[in-house]
Amino acid sequence: PFSKQREVVLYADRPYAANDQVLISYGQKSNAELLLLYGFVVDRNRFDEVELRVALAEDDERYGEKAAFLASVGLTAAQAFPLLIDRYSNELVQFLRLCCASPSEGPLSTLSFTEPLSLANERAVFEALRAGCQLALEKYPETEEEDAKLMGNAAMFATLSRRQRMAVKLRRNEKRILLRTIRVCEQELAEFDVSEARL
Repeated sequence: PFSKQREVVLYADRPYAANDQVLISYGQKSNAELLLLYGFVVDRNRFDEVELRVALAEDDERYGEKAAFLASVGLTAAQAFPLLIDRYSNELVQFLRLCCASPSEGPLSTLSFTEPLSLANERAVFEALRAGCQLALEKYPETEEEDAKLMGNAAMFATLSRRQRMAVKLRRNEKRILLRTIRVCEQELAEFDVSEARL
């Protein structure tokens, strides 16, 4: 800090002996951020995420009412939410509850989107989330299985440049997040089927 030269200063969290390996943390970054900033991805990155863009359906009979409601809380009719390997945000579910709200659920201002509005609405939420993930997957040129096969073929994978290998790893991890979210949605929908069969 006192030098006129550009330098990086790291402070140790404990005393280190000579030849001890010292590791640094890059912080809580997704693989896309790590690749963009540092040129690598981490295979088992618990902070990895995929951005899912969700919007009100313009043909929704309540579009105007919903858009006005969102504007009143400082939001637009289209939002992006992170999907992580082990979860999705409560805000995403709340936004989808609003998107899927039918006239029978009543005025939007009287609803609490932090809780399920109805069984039909909650089913529509998970159907919409599953469909959004499926659409996101369709935008990739290869499937997750094709990426896994490419990565599993060491000779073929080695022919790619380092940047290409990192890009394949990144997109495969993104697809794995989307696929896992689809599986979670399907489990939720199966549970709704069981609940409805009991009624």
